[in-house]
Amino acid sequence: MLLLETDDANFHKRGKEADWRESYYCNFVDLNSDLCGVAWQGARPNSGEGEAVFILCDGSRDLIRSVNMHVPVPLADDPGRKIGFQEAVCLEPWRRWDIRYQEGDSKIDVEWTQMSDFCDYDAYMDTRHFEAAGKVKVTGNVGGRKITYTGYGERDRAWGVRNYGPIQFLIWMTAQFSDDVAVHVFVLLMNETNAVYKLSGFLHKDGQTRGLASCEASLTYDGDRGPPTGGSMVLVDDMGRKLEIDEFKIINHVGFGASDEDASKLGSDLSKSKSLMFLTFQTFRRRDGVMGKGMLDLNCWAGNHPPTVKSLPPLCSSLYPFGRQKKQS
Repeated sequence: MLLLETDDANFHKRGKEADWRESYYCNFVDLNSDLCGVAWQGARPNSGEGEAVFILCDGSRDLIRSVNMHVPVPLADDPGRKIGFQEAVCLEPWRRWDIRYQEGDSKIDVEWTQMSDFCDYDAYMDTRHFEAAGKVKVTGNVGGRKITYTGYGERDRAWGVRNYGPIQFLIWMTAQFSDDVAVHVFVLLMNETNAVYKLSGFLHKDGQTRGLASCEASLTYDGDRGPPTGGSMVLVDDMGRKLEIDEFKIINHVGFGASDEDASKLGSDLSKSKSLMFLTFQTFRRRDGVMGKGMLDLNCWAGNHPPTVKSLPPLCSSLYPFGRQKKQS
């Protein structure tokens, strides 16, 4: 299914499923300090609730950790983009968005501007998903501390049925570097016969975005119910350009467990859930010594923590210049 120019600014037609969801995501990292953050929110209008996650950390120390997985949302085709203490605001379709958070005296504004083409793929089941690398300007105040930096971040949108139960293993990784090199990796293993790791994603380098052709990764974990703590990765795009990450290492994280009764719902109890999710902030060291930052998120069944992953070529990944066309004209 082709991505439409209207897909970024507009809401999407709501399905009938209880776990139909429309979500917004943006991470925002500073390469010159230990500051990094993520905003993730989703509305499930048929269930009457949604999720709102906003985290800003200074290395291992949390400055904001706002996690609410049961925010009331209206039953509507247009449920709004303000969920909990945060809001996603479209300033210019595809090219510029704002992510705004305010709770008490804490207030953060993240202005995201597109850098790469958009990558579009059918993530799994009946979910649509697109995303791009960008640059961010972050301003605000937390507990009397002024926050101001420019950096990098990945933004995405997804809509459709969202159920985490069938996901045996999934890596969602984004890393960005000071020379405007950016990579996005989506490796998926579903609960299916003769299952293989499937790959989508892109490499953005020298101003050009290309689809990924292969991914080989080694990973370490914090036990059989813990997050990915580090590893290495070799990525090759469809032009043969290579990105070698000799080491990535965890900075901070948040974890969730999916409900066994309804795996579209997430909670904070990781001790009993079969399906786990982790959002992890990571540092990345390229083979040429250049350091970057980003995130490596993991969905998996408890105990399914493979030390090595080798993917097949792209599953269903397309690139669109939406948002960059205006800049180039």
